Amino acid sequence: MAGGAAAVAASSLLTFSGQPAVDDTVTVGGVTYTFKTTLTGAANEVARGANAAAARDNLVAAINLTTGTKALGTLTASAN
Repeated sequence: MAGGAAAVAASSLLTFSGQPAVDDTVTVGGVTYTFKTTLTGAANEVARGANAAAARDNLVAAINLTTGTKALGTLTASAN
């Protein structure tokens, strides 16, 4: 690529209209994340947090591997 910019294979937007309920799921990059009030240590659980913004931030952290979820290659997430 010109200028050394990395190619973007795909992008997607996930919008939270409210706080996820316990056991609500979202699948990103083939990995299903499950929202929990209390984490049990099972793979790919995400803390619901106190509100939708906290749930979103926790999901971003999980996707970006900061909470110990399995590697997703070059997939990254951000909160905008």
